[in-house]
Amino acid sequence: MDITKENIRRAFKEASHNTQIDIMNTLSDYNLTLDDLVDIRQGQIDKVFGQGGGMQIQFKTSLSIYEDLGLLRGSKMSKELKIRFF
Repeated sequence: MDITKENIRRAFKEASHNTQIDIMNTLSDYNLTLDDLVDIRQGQIDKVFGQGGGMQIQFKTSLSIYEDLGLLRGSKMSKELKIRFF
């Protein structure tokens, strides 16, 4: 699943009630709303000297929320986020 505003809203709606409450409490702690959760920016990464490319995504909220929604999977050992599209 691509990370889009529609897919974030769908994942939130399909999440368990407890997960929804936890996410809303976290957002509230930082004076954020569900609209902030879905407010993402995406852009293409330029290739330089034959390296790079891909998609860059800027999130307004903690990545752990997107992990809780099953949209991202993080790798704690490498400290590098690995984005998987389901």
